[in-house]
Amino acid sequence: MRSYLNRFEVRVTFGYAIVAILWIIFSDKLVAFLFGSSTQLLTTFSIFKGIAFVVVTAGGLFVVLYFELHKRRTLERALEQDIDERKIAEIALGKAQGVLEQKVIERTAELKSAKDRAEAILNNSFDGIVLVNSDLKVEQTNAAFNRFLACQDDEYFGKSVLDLIDEEDRGRVQLLINPHTVTHSNKSFEAQLRRQDGTVFQAEFGIGAVQNNGLVITIRDISERKARERQLRFYASLQENVNDAVIATDLEHRIQTWNPAAERMYGWRADDVIGKRSEEVLQTQFLSSESYDHAMRKLQEQGYWTDEAIQRHKDGKTVYILGSLVCFKDENGKRLGIVTVNHDITERKKAEQALQLALEKERELSELKSRFVSMASHEFRTPLATILAAAETLSAYRQKMTDEQITMRFTKIKEQVARLRDVMDDVLLLARMQAQRVEFQPDDIDLVALCKSVVDDFQSRSDVHHQFSFTQEGTMRNVRLDKKLMRQILDNLISNAIKYSAPDKPIAVHLDYAWNAVLLKISDQGIGIPDEDRKHLFEAFHRANNVGSISGTGLGLVIAKEAVELQGGTIAVESQIDVGTTFTIRIPLATLQAEKHEQPAVLTNATATATNSSSEPALQ
Repeated sequence: MRSYLNRFEVRVTFGYAIVAILWIIFSDKLVAFLFGSSTQLLTTFSIFKGIAFVVVTAGGLFVVLYFELHKRRTLERALEQDIDERKIAEIALGKAQGVLEQKVIERTAELKSAKDRAEAILNNSFDGIVLVNSDLKVEQTNAAFNRFLACQDDEYFGKSVLDLIDEEDRGRVQLLINPHTVTHSNKSFEAQLRRQDGTVFQAEFGIGAVQNNGLVITIRDISERKARERQLRFYASLQENVNDAVIATDLEHRIQTWNPAAERMYGWRADDVIGKRSEEVLQTQFLSSESYDHAMRKLQEQGYWTDEAIQRHKDGKTVYILGSLVCFKDENGKRLGIVTVNHDITERKKAEQALQLALEKERELSELKSRFVSMASHEFRTPLATILAAAETLSAYRQKMTDEQITMRFTKIKEQVARLRDVMDDVLLLARMQAQRVEFQPDDIDLVALCKSVVDDFQSRSDVHHQFSFTQEGTMRNVRLDKKLMRQILDNLISNAIKYSAPDKPIAVHLDYAWNAVLLKISDQGIGIPDEDRKHLFEAFHRANNVGSISGTGLGLVIAKEAVELQGGTIAVESQIDVGTTFTIRIPLATLQAEKHEQPAVLTNATATATNSSSEPALQ
């Protein structure tokens, strides 16, 4: 009731009713009391009262209706606003619901995709995967597990995972896969699994914890890996104990392995060569004409290569090897590198070289014997025949011969004896030189005077008709050389020039000094030396094939070469058939006093010839 009276329109209506009742009751009495009982006045007042009542009633009704309508409009506006807000909220709610439904659809698709991926991973994994509960009962397996164990999809469901383990390893594995001790961090171990048919294989286990005290177990078949490991251990043991160097390189020939035998063979420790290119360490050279690139191409084409080669020890010494190279590949046939097995054949090569040297010596001795017999049969037979003829003539006709004829016969005998003596002297001198029984005895000599003296001796001989010339560069005084050896050199070379050139041809002797050494050249315009005889030029008793009937022992150039080398010098030859021959002697000097006013361009060529002469054949 109180709440009803609290309403505004009720209070206004109730107050207006009271005022109207009081007005009706007391207004007439009040007027009659004030103005008396005049009928006209009362009528007028009644009219006025009626009008006032109507006006007041109309005003009150207006006010009441105005406020009531205003309140209603306010309520309607509030209601409309509330309706609009509710519609907006419903629209927003609809949109949110649509977004939520879309997200639910997308999330469902993602979960399905994740599930499909997880199942794909599980079923396509090369490792077997097993989910077990807290009691170690199998709840789920993948295709690889079924393949490893040769079982159906659900054949092991509900069984203990320990039933898979071979009895030998079961106790150890049970301690490792306790769900109460396994954390989210994976642990791994190896054990043997037994299939239902009784076969056993080696497996690697990985264990991780999942929710509800379950475990996820991965199983990997490592039987092949274990077999390879055993094989690798065998090969490693083989490499460690084999006597041959076993070296593995990658395709860029960088060393990957280096066994103890390689360390012993080459002197390099494995730590020093791993990662380096094999060419840098071994410095391989081929005994045959085959090049390194050709060997590598053969290896690429055929997959292997075998041949002998020369390599270097750490200290630089030569190592002869019989090498075998093989490309090794992966299971797909892709080449991964090269394995080299090198067998040290250094001692065998030394023996072969010694044997070859012995054979060469034997062949040389045989050839020397043949040449000596040939020379002796010619050089000894002619003088002996002359001596015998002269002796027989004297024995048979001495009584009939004049003193002049007898003296002529004795002179011939003496000349032929001297010729035989010279031959024997040359043979004995060469033997002493080769036995190193001739000493180098240097002394201060006037080399210019010596050359002139030898040239004058030859030019003064009645049997020599050549024209000699002697030239020199600069002024030389004392040089420390062996005078006897120098005379032997000059005698032999000039004798050869005379012997193998026509009497009307000139012979030139030139003396020069260059780079603290004596250069001596003897040139002729004779028959020359064939190219095929150059390599045998300084062999005893050898004579060129173009000498014809010209007499000679084949010892002169050998003696000259020995005399030059005893003084530390070299001898070289330049020759053309039917053009002439030039011998160049170069001897370094320990003490030399020379004054040179100029150095002609020809000295450069002479120096180059003398410098390179040690590896070239010299003279006949």
